[in-house]
Amino acid sequence: MDTVISNGGLNGLGLKKVLVVGAGGVGCELLKNLGMSGFERVTLIDLDTIDVSNLNRQFLFRKEHVGQAKAKIAAAAIEKMLHGKCKVDPIVGNIKEERFSAKFFGEFDVVLNALDNLDARRHVNRMCLNAKVPMVESGSTGYLGQVTVVHPGKTECYDCNPAPVPKTYAVCTIRSTPEKPVHCVVWAKQLFELLFGPEDESNLLADLAKNDEDAAENGATPMAEGRSLQWDRKQSSEDFAERVLKRVFWNDVLRQREVAEETWKTRAPPEPLDVLKIAKQNADADAPTNLLDQLVWTKEQNAKCIFGVLKRFVERRNDEIGNIQFDKDDDDVLAFVTSAANLRASVYGVELSSAFAVKGIAGNIIHAIATTNAIVAALIVLETIKIVTIDQGTDPKDASLTTYVKRFPNSTRRGKFLVQTERLQAPNRACFVCSKGRLELEIDLSRKLQFLIDKVVRGNLGMINPSIYATTAGNVNIIYESGEGLEPDEVEMYESNAKKSLSDLNVGSGSTLEIGDISQSLNLSVLVTHNPALGSEADPVEFSVTGSIPESASAEAPSSAVEEEALQRSNGNKKRRRKDDGVVFVPTSKKEKLQMLSDMIEIE
Repeated sequence: MDTVISNGGLNGLGLKKVLVVGAGGVGCELLKNLGMSGFERVTLIDLDTIDVSNLNRQFLFRKEHVGQAKAKIAAAAIEKMLHGKCKVDPIVGNIKEERFSAKFFGEFDVVLNALDNLDARRHVNRMCLNAKVPMVESGSTGYLGQVTVVHPGKTECYDCNPAPVPKTYAVCTIRSTPEKPVHCVVWAKQLFELLFGPEDESNLLADLAKNDEDAAENGATPMAEGRSLQWDRKQSSEDFAERVLKRVFWNDVLRQREVAEETWKTRAPPEPLDVLKIAKQNADADAPTNLLDQLVWTKEQNAKCIFGVLKRFVERRNDEIGNIQFDKDDDDVLAFVTSAANLRASVYGVELSSAFAVKGIAGNIIHAIATTNAIVAALIVLETIKIVTIDQGTDPKDASLTTYVKRFPNSTRRGKFLVQTERLQAPNRACFVCSKGRLELEIDLSRKLQFLIDKVVRGNLGMINPSIYATTAGNVNIIYESGEGLEPDEVEMYESNAKKSLSDLNVGSGSTLEIGDISQSLNLSVLVTHNPALGSEADPVEFSVTGSIPESASAEAPSSAVEEEALQRSNGNKKRRRKDDGVVFVPTSKKEKLQMLSDMIEIE
């Protein structure tokens, strides 16, 4: 880096075309750094609008900008800050849209990721591989951060080290025997979706909505099976709130004490709460108002809060009921989930949580720290400068680095450092994206094809418009296609297939699925194994996807030290790294491991 600067290597930065994806916490810092470093041709893509919660760490935005597009406001702010010396071209859109093709990516000298979700990261990685454009990947979560570089075909890509499977919790734990605050928060989130969201038979509280025995007692007419706990439009807001609170925190708790009688021999049984009585007895008390407060609400405050918010949904938002999605930034939603989770915790003797903590758990977020974002953005620019000024004959693995931002200083002979670097690695030969490794899928074949498409192909593998060919005993069958160019009868046929089970579509144990996505120029082979136990209460994991080296590749002797290293890593001989939504944590001391916050949560 010193050589680049001393030799005047920064003089040509203004001619380089840079694509920045994301204008959030890291993105705002990154745009400022690029402009101040001499980059003049920047394209910015972001889908989001500015929210009040962004203002404390995304310094390009002000209160008057709330509700406006991040990309446009960020671009205008940078041009004003740097007196027009840096031209930022803003595009409001989803980076996964078809208009952002490989040809579009190929117009840039480098792509910089400042994203906050796994799917978009994986998509940009694949588009950069296809366009053969270097990419700088980054992540920031709390005090921890990471910056790495992907040189297509020469270094690891983003998919070479798959992110870990999200934590799962058994249905019985959430439904009947919660032991931790996270169990209560997940339960409260499910209750919210049951009461106010679209109908979902997989909701783990679905039994609460059936056989509404106390409906008549409360003056309500039981609704159709599966929806009886929801608001009846003939019912007053107060009657609705009373019915829900009695059913959830009194009747259901008594039932749990009876049906799980053996469980309570080794732990304290749940104590039913008359939430309505508590709320009315404290009618004159102040209700909690600050949802970002880190103080824990009392039982009385939680009771008053949930009673009030249940009535508020009926009185002010009744036209939305049945279609409301969980949104961590919706004050009514967060107030409901916080109070419901804490009342659930009171019933089972679990520690209560602040609204601030509940927002982090329910929204699957670790609260961002502006200083970490600034450090990560600075590291991105350093790697970007190295990429665009590198000599043609230089090995990218020698020029670029992966850098970790750590919570605790790392002691070395030269002193203590909060950043740690390591060399880039060769591509993982088992990677199904950049090295065409084969995947193995373990799944219950009674599952519908739609489950495979939504959870495995789009959810786990990150495809957008997939096509699926099934090969069983040498017979090839096209079972699904999507995207443009399909005839109406084809669309109808594939929609019909999606409702069928995999076994009905002649997919069996030992079948091979050839799955492709033309928009990502991605094709991969998946070997299927049937496991009927997956997705049961005994084993809540719904499916398992693992990677392996194709036999033809693994049988070959490595031709170089680089290939030897890649082969060792793919066979598990190299220390594995743990990745949490974009940030790779280097296993070090026990103390540091204890500081790592939880992974994303998924209920199976």
